[in-house]
Amino acid sequence: MFIGADVTHSSPQDMKPSIAAVVGSMDPKASIYHCLVKVQERQSAKSEERILKMEEMVKKLLDKFYES
Repeated sequence: MFIGADVTHSSPQDMKPSIAAVVGSMDPKASIYHCLVKVQERQSAKSEERILKMEEMVKKLLDKFYES
């Protein structure tokens, strides 16, 4: 399974929530993918590349991989 993740933020002056996305391949040829997207509250004005519920999201992807 290939896994990719990223977080996108609004401007530093704007404390809107960040959006985190994690994607995982669902087949041995890595040609089918499943994506999870979560809104997460910003911890500070500083943009951090940290996904707050990464463990939970990866577990969901692993469960989905197992099902397929």
